[in-house]
Amino acid sequence: MHLTNNPNVLIIGGGACGAYHGHLLSQAGQPVAMVCRSNFNAVQKDGFQVAVGEGEASVVFRPSRVFRSTAEAANAGIAFEHVLVFTKATAGSDTAVMVAPLLSKLSIKSVSLWHNGIGVEDSLARVLAANEATHSVALVSAVVYAGISRRHETLIRTAGMQKSVAGLVDYLSLHTKHQMKQASADQSRSHQMQHFNELHTLLSSAFSFTPIPHIQSARWQKSLWNASIGLVSLVGCCADVQTVVRTQQPLVRALMKEIVDAASCVLGTPLVEDEDATFEDLLTIPLDDSFKPDIVLDWESGRELDHQVQYGNLILAAKAAGASVPRLEALYSVLQLMVFQRHSQTAGNISK
Repeated sequence: MHLTNNPNVLIIGGGACGAYHGHLLSQAGQPVAMVCRSNFNAVQKDGFQVAVGEGEASVVFRPSRVFRSTAEAANAGIAFEHVLVFTKATAGSDTAVMVAPLLSKLSIKSVSLWHNGIGVEDSLARVLAANEATHSVALVSAVVYAGISRRHETLIRTAGMQKSVAGLVDYLSLHTKHQMKQASADQSRSHQMQHFNELHTLLSSAFSFTPIPHIQSARWQKSLWNASIGLVSLVGCCADVQTVVRTQQPLVRALMKEIVDAASCVLGTPLVEDEDATFEDLLTIPLDDSFKPDIVLDWESGRELDHQVQYGNLILAAKAAGASVPRLEALYSVLQLMVFQRHSQTAGNISK
């Protein structure tokens, strides 16, 4: 693979996951630029500190360029080829709007979405499908497994474990305004696959990145943990994972069962082969005693949550497929009340 001093990779999102993957790419010799919003000044000045394991030792990762916005990155005169989006898919953050300034650049070959949740590809898929000039861009949906947290603006702590899977999103099937000629669609899909393969070569040189044929199954599989242990931790006064597993295991297992059954209805195929073994594996993942899910850390820090795509979209998909998820709905209703109360208190404080 040909590497240059000019970055052809742009990471959007200076949180834990984006910074850690940028660090891994940089260690592999790939220059990386980043869009950082809330922590722009700190990253621009000092870069990131990446600490692995329990010790205090850390290494410094400095992106080759740091931008405040995607518009600024698009106007920097750099021919970015691969855009990796690590920002949370929150209600106030539309991925299609965020990526739009970059799509006008003919150099873009792929946009990969590394969000948690279900349905995170939909808005960008519609934009790409509606614009013939972007039909060669590979839209990649990625699911990452890694114990990573951001302790403050620039300190990233990780257990060192990372793996990710990814698949192409066939957004051309959404192109319904006028029928595409089959030859044109085939050519566009061929270009997308070529660009996806280039992305695979680039990323797999730095970390675990495995293409799979059924990426939506992987998204539901990750939701098994996020929408059970993660959600109970959040509504349970931000309890750490070990406390949740020790005190709420019957509830967690019941939630996992709801998600497995719902996924089977939505996907039309069993989500896992052995439910009991899968549940046991998820309940016994080795984590620090104080480990909390990323969404809990967001809540404790007052950051906006991606609860709609993580939980709300899962419930909507389950209902649309005729599946019942009563426990998940009940806990999500509690979370919605928590969010409403926080917004009301914030608005009240602003008005005083």
